[in-house]
Amino acid sequence: KALNERKMSLYAGTKVSYAANFGRLNASVTHDILGHSDGLKFNGDYNYSIIFSKELILTPFIGVVINSSNVSNYYYGVAAGESTRYAPYQLGSTVNYNAGLSLRYQLNKNWHLNGLVKYTQLDADIEDSPIVDSDNIATTMLSVSYQF
Repeated sequence: KALNERKMSLYAGTKVSYAANFGRLNASVTHDILGHSDGLKFNGDYNYSIIFSKELILTPFIGVVINSSNVSNYYYGVAAGESTRYAPYQLGSTVNYNAGLSLRYQLNKNWHLNGLVKYTQLDADIEDSPIVDSDNIATTMLSVSYQF
């Protein structure tokens, strides 16, 4: 209540991937098309799928996300005059690192069980923001998908 609302946004852009025997490299650049932050993100990652069977695939990954100053300030900054509780705080571009594991289990021809565990280390400037109380983000996900 002490800050303006931060809205989720929609990012669109371009992605390139390179697959080889040693794994897959991905890179993407996206822009906030709804104009909430009006900023850019760069995502880069490397992953290597370990195929245990035709049903079970485990994929460890590491990655980096670079946020433009617009994105960093929208989500983690405090604009002048925005709050009486928090002092103004401005950020430049930020770099967050992540690592994790994804799991895909094929239940049958169409149904899959998917899992994800991911750890993200936040940039020091994000950690120093008065509205952030942690230096990392832990993410877990479990989903079921149907393939046509």
